[in-house]
Amino acid sequence: TTGTLTKREMEEQVLDNMEIEKERGITIKSQAARLVYRREKGEEYIIVSHSLGTVIAYNLLQQLNAEYCIQRFITLGSPLAFKVIQSKLMQPITRPTSLNGDWHNFYSPDDFLTTFPLINEPFNFNPEIINTSISTFVNSPHNITGYLHHPAVIQNILELFLNPTPK
Repeated sequence: TTGTLTKREMEEQVLDNMEIEKERGITIKSQAARLVYRREKGEEYIIVSHSLGTVIAYNLLQQLNAEYCIQRFITLGSPLAFKVIQSKLMQPITRPTSLNGDWHNFYSPDDFLTTFPLINEPFNFNPEIINTSISTFVNSPHNITGYLHHPAVIQNILELFLNPTPK
């Protein structure tokens, strides 16, 4: 042993804290993450999320107040267009007040989970969501790697870093 954990702290699987993980010897990676970062007032953020992470990110943005300065929200392969997913969102579905900048939604017609842009109610916000149809990997169209390799997505993520808003 390394002595890092006391005998009291030690469990058979330290990283796995859910009963089902311990019983089956697996690790569930989709547990809610906790942000352990102290932000400075007025700091700007870009939020990038993929797939069901867009549901978590949207709900998080709805809970933040406007002082968080979210300059861009980028959703990749988002299933938010589906009614069954919308029922899991904080109601009413509105543009998050913490989003001071734009919302870019990248979807792929080949990806059955994201085939639709976010243009219809309840996502007909003002300012509107910027929807961009892109091609991803043919053999696995929903894979995040296919989205992140697309030049439009790369440009969208880097744009605010390369051209920050003057303060």
